[in-house]
Amino acid sequence: RLKERLGKDYPTAVRTERTFAECMREGADLRAWFKEGLVDILILEDYGRKTPEVSIAPVAEEASEAGVRVIAGFPYLARDRDWREVQGQAERWLAEGARGIAVYESNDAVAGPLLRKNMPQWVASL
Repeated sequence: RLKERLGKDYPTAVRTERTFAECMREGADLRAWFKEGLVDILILEDYGRKTPEVSIAPVAEEASEAGVRVIAGFPYLARDRDWREVQGQAERWLAEGARGIAVYESNDAVAGPLLRKNMPQWVASL
């Protein structure tokens, strides 16, 4: 519809949960979105919950097959969060098929001394 109204394509990016099941609980049918071409970029976030580690690989794989780019994201980074934990999570997401890493509340990423001090190392490792 945007192309019809504005004369050109604009990519659509959507922030969602990390798994098909989590998304369905929120009322988002990712598979239908992929099939109907409703999303171009999918930002999968953990929303900072203390939940067991889940893999984004199933969503990333189906999204990629549908031509949807997946970016894994941190909704925020607590100022006291250990940068090694952040780096490890980002590297896991990349290994599982994410094509990039996003930080929604980016000011938090640089506000804490440990993250700020080690951010160049973290970014370089990605």
